[in-house]
Amino acid sequence: MCSIDPTHGDSLIHLGQINSSVPGDTVPPWNWYLNYTILNGSSALVDGAKRDRLVWPGDLAIGIPSIFASTNDLDTVAVSLDNLFTLQNKTTGQLPYAGEPFPSIYSPTYHLYNLIDVAYLYLFTYVHLLSMS
Repeated sequence: MCSIDPTHGDSLIHLGQINSSVPGDTVPPWNWYLNYTILNGSSALVDGAKRDRLVWPGDLAIGIPSIFASTNDLDTVAVSLDNLFTLQNKTTGQLPYAGEPFPSIYSPTYHLYNLIDVAYLYLFTYVHLLSMS
């Protein structure tokens, strides 16, 4: 349910306009453009097909074990993580809060979620390879 065509990501055209004091449903018309290409690949893991439609490291930390147990689509996991790592700050090494087109914001929590996600991918790829031998 969290895999989408990567060309249908959220454009974030209302970022900074809709917030807790201006709910999007009560101030029409708020158009949502789900036409941003969030990564290069055949599918992307996002926070939900009807939510932000962005790659979020915190959501991946919850989703990767479920994906391994259900569909084993580790290729989509790898592509989504690669996309996050392309946004890494080359000077400080800081990893992103979220994927494109979200603005570059540093969060220690989400920095660590990126690392947890890589550990999960390594663990489940290794476990999968061991089970095949």
